[in-house]
Amino acid sequence: MVALAEVCIQQNVSWRKSVLWTLVALFLLGAVLLVNAYVNHQAQALARDMLAEHFHSEVELGSIHVRLLPTVQVTGTGLTVVQSAGGAKLPFIHAEKFSASTSLWNMLTRTRHLHRVRASGLVITVARHAGAANQPAVKRKVPEFDIDELEANQATLVILASDPAKRSLVYHMHRLVLKSAGASGAMHYRALLENALPPGEIEAEGNFGPWNYQDSGATHVDGKYEFKKADLSVFHEISGTLSSQGTFTGELGRIDVQGTTDTPDFKVKAGNHATDLKTTFSATVDGTNGDTQLHNVEAHFENSTVAVKGSVVDVPGPLGHIIDLDVRSSDAHVEDMLKMAVKPPPAMHGGLQFAAKLKIIPGDGPVRSRITAEGQAEIANGTFRKASISEKIAELSHKAEGELKADNDEQVPAKFKTTFRLAKGTLNVPSLEFDVPGAEAKLHGSYNVNDKTLDFSGTAMLHAELSQMTTGFKSFLLKAVDPFFKSKSAGTVLPITITGTRADPKFKVELKRLKEAKKTADAD
Repeated sequence: MVALAEVCIQQNVSWRKSVLWTLVALFLLGAVLLVNAYVNHQAQALARDMLAEHFHSEVELGSIHVRLLPTVQVTGTGLTVVQSAGGAKLPFIHAEKFSASTSLWNMLTRTRHLHRVRASGLVITVARHAGAANQPAVKRKVPEFDIDELEANQATLVILASDPAKRSLVYHMHRLVLKSAGASGAMHYRALLENALPPGEIEAEGNFGPWNYQDSGATHVDGKYEFKKADLSVFHEISGTLSSQGTFTGELGRIDVQGTTDTPDFKVKAGNHATDLKTTFSATVDGTNGDTQLHNVEAHFENSTVAVKGSVVDVPGPLGHIIDLDVRSSDAHVEDMLKMAVKPPPAMHGGLQFAAKLKIIPGDGPVRSRITAEGQAEIANGTFRKASISEKIAELSHKAEGELKADNDEQVPAKFKTTFRLAKGTLNVPSLEFDVPGAEAKLHGSYNVNDKTLDFSGTAMLHAELSQMTTGFKSFLLKAVDPFFKSKSAGTVLPITITGTRADPKFKVELKRLKEAKKTADAD
């Protein structure tokens, strides 16, 4: 009986302990539930106040839920950080949904620390105020909170232009990852974004911030980028797949960029000839409106090198950008240019030097109707591909020097020098000089780019006299008229016109201008 009593007593004690621990557990669970309920009740106001103080903005929050165990998990919807810009309120940051994780200890410390934040439907809208850089800086106390990593998929960055008449810049980011976000210092970023024009993917990585609340354009940014599979055919007049890589540093409103591009299948559609176009460049980009200053662009294709400087500036309205360029080369080849510009094989070979100022205005229609250009060009030692043209040039040169026999296979170098102005589809040529040994022609006129018609007039000057360019009875007869065509500086002066089309030019001697032509020849 004693043993049975002892067993009953032990079971009673054990039962009492179980009940006690159950009550303790229930008490603790109740306490946790009460704390969790209190935290959830206070979380929305706490989150709203903390974000509002950090961003110096109003904060709107649809819903928020906090789970304390086993780790702190925060989820929410409808987060909007509102800022004032030019008297209007704009959604600076908006997230359809968000989640965050941390520990209870991190939430209780002075610096609230979040491990990971995920956001979906994230839209960041940046407004740059005109003249904001001149406003005095306002010192604000920023609350301390850190985010180890913030990740958003399919995010959108919108940069509003300071001029309301200009277009906003919109960047669609497939993925955005920010490290050390939320603190007052710089944050590290990785972004995969979609470029609008030309369409393609850009991978960028670097540092951003701290955010300048007085002038967003003064916010620091740096990094490296790689631009892949950019389709140039959206520009209609050209095509090819461009890739580029480089580095950048500066402020959002003034980013210095250095890099390279490679387009192995670059084509101008007028010529439809693929060439490998490579460039190195340095530029300054205003990240708030897309305006670009090209300091030095060096392009290499075939055996030619071309240097470019200029600007690409957005204009008010929906049309696009004004492209203003200074293009020049002392190391180019005319055949490389012709391969791009015309479909038949290049008719001419030779060294080319040129300098031109070029402007393309935005608008509808082909580029040739929206481009203006002014400059000068010179072709040295030019030779012609077609045997028929080459033979005629050789024949002209020999006859102009009084030599009646020419080698049919001889390549006589020609020299061209011109000044030009292109506007509204018409190429005006104030001066065109053509030289071969023994002959020189000076012309002026115009060429219509649309219908390819020619309208030139000028003077041809030959070393030999007319009678020296032929033999027999014809030479004898021409001796009588030699004095009429001879001038102080040339054996023969011929006033000529060139009309017709580029494919079928018409040459004519205008005797009524002979006196004027001789004066021109002697003046030169």
